[in-house]
Amino acid sequence: MVVLEKYTGSKTYMFASDKTKADENAVLERYPMALEFTHIVHTNEGGETLLYLYSLSDMRSNYSLDSSLTENQAIAEIQRLMNLPPPEPEPDYIEFLAGMYEAVTGGSVSE
Repeated sequence: MVVLEKYTGSKTYMFASDKTKADENAVLERYPMALEFTHIVHTNEGGETLLYLYSLSDMRSNYSLDSSLTENQAIAEIQRLMNLPPPEPEPDYIEFLAGMYEAVTGGSVSE
């Protein structure tokens, strides 16, 4: 499950990549603009691990969110969208042709 929260610099996380302490100084060393612009933390369900740090503005654009949403509303909507089940994969070309053959002949295709 994707859990998102606004980055404020006041909470200490653990970096997922190397399991080191991700306090404000460590985060700002890796992501110097983290407090200059609104960022959101992609964390685990326990809120302990900093998996990713996203620019809220970029994520609003990526998900085509209405600009009238507040920061908290936008973060909640992005989290909701990221937790949706993945779409069904499109059939590949061979499956498409096999389905067409079956529809035309009324039989099945053997492999």
